[in-house]
Amino acid sequence: PSLSSNVTRLPLIAVNLTHGTGSEIDRYAVLTIDGTIEKRGVAIRYPDISFDDPLYSRTLSRDQTIYTSLDAFYHSYEAATSVFSNLLTITLSKEAIEIIAETLPKILGDLDNIEYRTKLLYASMIAGIAIDQSMTHLNHALEHAFSGLHPELPHGAGLAILGPMVVYYTHKAVPEVSAQLLKPLDPEIKPVSEDAERAYKAIRDFQLSVGLDKRLSDYGIDRKDAEKAIEFTVRMINTRYTSIPFKPSIDVLRDIIEKSL
Repeated sequence: PSLSSNVTRLPLIAVNLTHGTGSEIDRYAVLTIDGTIEKRGVAIRYPDISFDDPLYSRTLSRDQTIYTSLDAFYHSYEAATSVFSNLLTITLSKEAIEIIAETLPKILGDLDNIEYRTKLLYASMIAGIAIDQSMTHLNHALEHAFSGLHPELPHGAGLAILGPMVVYYTHKAVPEVSAQLLKPLDPEIKPVSEDAERAYKAIRDFQLSVGLDKRLSDYGIDRKDAEKAIEFTVRMINTRYTSIPFKPSIDVLRDIIEKSL
């Protein structure tokens, strides 16, 4: 027998407390190295046992309800537009986005509503399956750079700040899938690259409608940070994020960041 077969490991039991990460259903963990910009998503292992009980999410604050729901939204959008996307990923992602688009505005008026928490938790779970199959891409590559540099930036908030411009460039590259995903936000979006601006506005307006009106500068991030983040993001793109459906130039990265500051 191999040496590894004799290794005893502790069971991994995941009790999910949010409706955002999908960590209870996928193999990913996030590692942040203190004192550096290094924040990486790492494929580790699947939990042995997972609990998805919406009762555990009832104490989420209003802000974290928004942030974690938008994390699941971008999991879905990125997985379905990834170069590793497949029909199942697209199906799961479309359902998750539809649920989030319908339910997030409702729950903000009734944070204790267990039916809404259940729907958002389900959406987060199937979004977790989607990224397990097809990965995230540019939005997560960029956001990890900024929240690695400024840990006070909540992950979901960072995704939402950078996300509309990432959607703009992604829609240009893969308009057919992008248009399908964004139909719940704007049914008039067309599956053509020329509707990238409309795709950008659809997600921006949805986020504004649920009270997400933050900028990177609200978290102390400035243009000096941007250059460090670009350097890290380029490294991640070249070594890990082979899932991006286009080759983002330095100018594209700067444009996304500039419009998010």
